[in-house]
This record gives sequence, structure tokens and C-alpha cells, in this order.
Amino acid sequence: MSCFNPFPLIKRFGAAVLMMCGTIAAHAQLPTSVDIDLQLNPSGDSLRIYMRMNGASFNQTFSNAQFAIKYDSVPGVSGAYLRSGNLGRTRVFCQDAIPWNGNPGNPVPNVTSVYKAFTVIGDNIDDQGCPAFPANTWIQVMRVVVLNNTSTNCRNFQIVGSDPLADPFAASQNFLYYCSLNGVDKTGIVEPTGVQFGNCVVCTPPVITNTTSNSPICSGSTLNLGVTATGTAPLTYTWAGTGTFSPNNTAQNPTVTGAATGNYTITVSNACGSPSTTVPVTVTAAPSATINYVGNPFCSSAGTASVTRTGTAGGTYSASPAGLTLNSSTGAVTLGTSTAGTYTVTYTIAAAGGCAQFTTTTPITVTAAP
Repeated sequence: MSCFNPFPLIKRFGAAVLMMCGTIAAHAQLPTSVDIDLQLNPSGDSLRIYMRMNGASFNQTFSNAQFAIKYDSVPGVSGAYLRSGNLGRTRVFCQDAIPWNGNPGNPVPNVTSVYKAFTVIGDNIDDQGCPAFPANTWIQVMRVVVLNNTSTNCRNFQIVGSDPLADPFAASQNFLYYCSLNGVDKTGIVEPTGVQFGNCVVCTPPVITNTTSNSPICSGSTLNLGVTATGTAPLTYTWAGTGTFSPNNTAQNPTVTGAATGNYTITVSNACGSPSTTVPVTVTAAPSATINYVGNPFCSSAGTASVTRTGTAGGTYSASPAGLTLNSSTGAVTLGTSTAGTYTVTYTIAAAGGCAQFTTTTPITVTAAP
């Protein structure tokens, strides 16, 4: 950006015009902001810190900057951690002009987190013979060794942001991200994606989304059970209830012989939860009956022939061929209005409760009165 021509004003305002022009030009060369990011070194043993100049390249004075790496810490549980002081810290970009140092020397604990802060009071990048920060490009500025990095216990590492409300403890310790160039605050954003060491698979508790069964079933039939669930794998299944489970009671969709009316319980488990629910099951007794007309054959003048039934009630009666006067509900035969002949009376129990239709028969003969 070029400044306006100051010479017509010099006679009136003097050197102030030149100072203002120089200030405008200097500030016009600054990036709009400086972002920071934390990434895992491909070797898996350290962290890389990157910075990005937004809007313009920069080769002047990296005057002041600070940031802190925050990581999880559970008392009594080992895991990856950062070393004290400057041990394990390697400056990567223009170390003479941008001398990052641990400050304070030791990591600072706070309940379930630990903070390791780094600060720099820099010099002119160009004067130290360093290349300029290119515009809009991530440049690695430092590497930090992570100790115990092969531990399987999960630890999350991230750079603390610049908002004091988001992390009051960091604000109280002066650990919030800050960056100034040529003495001008150019603090940008902290990339939100952190780095994880150890087994950090997020565990989602199981949620039972559906259960199935072929209930009601008829006694002696096979019960089919099923369950579907969501959650972090592996999921395990445990069924409880009357009968023999096949292949076993830990199958997701077992079959059961010898089932009984009642609730069958299914528990779905993983590392972070074990919800249960019940599946109501009805087992219907299989219908069974016999019928008989005691005194058969009957004379048409004998009045009424009553049926003798044993077993399941509630069925209906029918006869074939036509000609028999039969009460379909009671099975009674009015002999006087029946045509002489031999008939088959059928007792039928309709299909219900998982049981198929049941029928049984008996003969009856009506003879004409002499």
C-alpha cells in the first residue's frame, strides 16, 4: 500500500505528516491475525505447533506471544505427559528471532488437567536472517516431546484458546493464547482439533432400540427372541427366562424350548453401560378334547341326545352329512326332527394364542321309530 504524497503538507504540518505516513505503511503490512494449531508428529512421540499469518506475509518483529498446551490428568492413572522446563522442546522456525521457552518451567496441574505454557519475546525476523512467514500458510514453529506416549490410557492434548470465560483457570494463570506483531495484538483462533494419545475411543452406552418375539406361542412350540441395540462395539447380550436357550443365552437372537408365560429379560452390555428390558411372552396351552354320545345309536323318538365332552371348552359342533338337528354350541341333538341315518359330529376349537385349529369327531346314528 502506498502512502499519499506528503510534500504539499510538510510546510504546514512538518514531520508529523511523515510519521503518520510511515505508521500507515507499517500497519498495512501486518497480517490480519495469527492462528495456532496443534498436530501429532508422524513419529507419534511428540507434538508439532504450527502458526499461520492471515492476509499477509510477515518478516518483522514477532514481539510477544504465549500459548499453553492442556492435557488430561487423572490422579493415580498414568498416561502421556509433557516434560518440565525446556526439556523436550525444539524450536523449528527462526529460533534466534523467536526463542520459545517454557514458562513457568513445570507443568501446572488443575484438578483433572495439566497446563504447560510457552512464551516468547521475539526479535526482528528479517534481522536474524530468517525467511518471512508466508501468508495464509501453516508453518511449524516448535516441536514438543511427549513422554510415556505408548500408554494405552487416553489423554487429550489441545492448545488453550483466548476466551477467558471458556477456561477461567487458564485465564487466572495467564495461559490464554496471545500473539502480537510489531507490538500490535494479532491474536487469531486456535484450531479446535486436538491430539490424543492412548486408547481414546469414545464409548457410547448401549441403547436397546427394539425387541422381537413370536409370542404368543402354543405349548410345545419354539420361542424365538431377538434384540437390536446401538452403542460402541463390542456389545454382549444376556437373556434370562424359563427354558433352554439355543445356541445359548448370550446369543443376540436365540431360540427357547420349554418356554413359559412371563417376562424374558435381555441385558445389552459394553464397556460403559448395561441397560436391560423385558420381553413379555405368552405360552398358550395346546387345545385337547374328546366327544362322545353315550347310548348311541338313538331312536328318533328318544327326545334329545347329549354329548359328553372332555378337555378344552369353547369349541363349536358341526355334523355331516346334512339332516342332523344339532346345536352348534352345546352339541345336543334333537332326535325327533333329525333324519334317520349315521352322522359324523365334529368338535372344533378355533386357532388362537399361537395354537392351530383343533378338531375331534365322533359318530352318531339316528334310527326311525317303529
